[in-house]
Amino acid sequence: MPDIPFTAPAPPLFTKITEAPGNCTRSNKKGRLVVARYWTVGALLLFFVPAFAFLTFEIFLQASGLRKETASGSHASLRVSHGQHTGHTSLTAVEEIDYPHFPSASHRSATLENATTPVIVSVMTPQQFVSGFNGSIPGCEWQGQSLGCHYVVPRNDPRLHMRSDAVFYHGPNLCLEYHNNGTRVVKSTRRQLAVLMTMESAAYYPCFDDPVFMGPFDLEISYRREAQLPISYLRKDHVEGWRHDALVPFEERSDSPVYVQSNCMPQVKRDNIVRNLMKFPDLNIRSFGRCLNTEGLVNGTKEDKVDIYRRHKICIVMENSIATDYVTEKLYDAFVAGCVPLYYGAPNIEDLLPDPDSIIDYRVLGSTAAVRKEILRVMGNKEVWESKVAWRKKRLGQLSPAFQAQVLALAQPSVQCQLCSLLADNRAGNMTLVQQFHDSWEYRSDEEKRLESRQQIVSSFFGYH
Repeated sequence: MPDIPFTAPAPPLFTKITEAPGNCTRSNKKGRLVVARYWTVGALLLFFVPAFAFLTFEIFLQASGLRKETASGSHASLRVSHGQHTGHTSLTAVEEIDYPHFPSASHRSATLENATTPVIVSVMTPQQFVSGFNGSIPGCEWQGQSLGCHYVVPRNDPRLHMRSDAVFYHGPNLCLEYHNNGTRVVKSTRRQLAVLMTMESAAYYPCFDDPVFMGPFDLEISYRREAQLPISYLRKDHVEGWRHDALVPFEERSDSPVYVQSNCMPQVKRDNIVRNLMKFPDLNIRSFGRCLNTEGLVNGTKEDKVDIYRRHKICIVMENSIATDYVTEKLYDAFVAGCVPLYYGAPNIEDLLPDPDSIIDYRVLGSTAAVRKEILRVMGNKEVWESKVAWRKKRLGQLSPAFQAQVLALAQPSVQCQLCSLLADNRAGNMTLVQQFHDSWEYRSDEEKRLESRQQIVSSFFGYH
């Protein structure tokens, strides 16, 4: 047999370790030092990288005007401009008040870039529901200085959202989500205010009278006059229309009352009311909309409603729901056209008219027969008809205080700017309007609610008083 050289087998690793304890100790110490160095470097990076990013962002904010301190002050001028309690006395006393000049947007030059007291508002509602509440709003002021006013979408600007002064919700959209999914107001920081905006009536959206739903909010923008930022369906072109458009004479207008409506399923059964009036052949009511159309137009007319109104002495104007202060553009369209509105809607409409005699109030006449009698009286007597449109020639100071307040509010900056101004005021320490909301957000009295409920029932079942 050939000789095979003997080679000792290599000892196992375990044997090496047990036989050389000193080597193991030195390796462990070296490993711990390496790990410690990694942890130290990681900790330094975790500290310095965010700090550098934060410093860079702050420099950006300073450069863009989004980071400035505000001075203290009050928001009294805003409250007066909306005709709230502080302004009613002066409006009533000074009959020489004339219509304001409505400045165009081009007259306002302040932008986010040159703002000195910026305000940021987070828009929590999809943009299709709140057009115009996005980006930088020009022309805003606070305390006589340019005010940066910026509306951001949280998912697009998360950093600005965390710094925002308020979260803004479109009321009807949130009300539906609240009803379907229990969605509630979400604030990212305790200092943020929650703002509700709605132009829809509480009759359609009961959330607006629900303490649980309204509780998290701090400010309201709505048609309700007692809201912190009351807004109206009255537009500048309405005011310019009745001020400057020539009034079509009595002799050139049709005797037939006109009805133009294409929403045939509102809460208020206005079609029932009109249908009952149509039973009187001497009224000869004409309807141009989809509802109760008398002109052979299945889908209603394409003609402008105001132009139709201009050809008639009386127009039938009825809201889609009954709610205090809820007066829509339907009434103002009639005022522009110079026809006398047969009106059914807000229970407190007499407080909101330019003149008590400017409408035929369906609610107070008591019966369909009484309504018919009044229509015949107005359309058959030139002197009576002209007395109901005579308010158009009066100075603003001669009209009702509440109506003056609506008109004067149109000369103020946009509601976007007014909200930013209010938020700047609140940030400076004046929480008057926020406290007002928290103390009494439910503005409608029990008596008003009973009246609204009664009118809803009457119109739903009978269509007449």
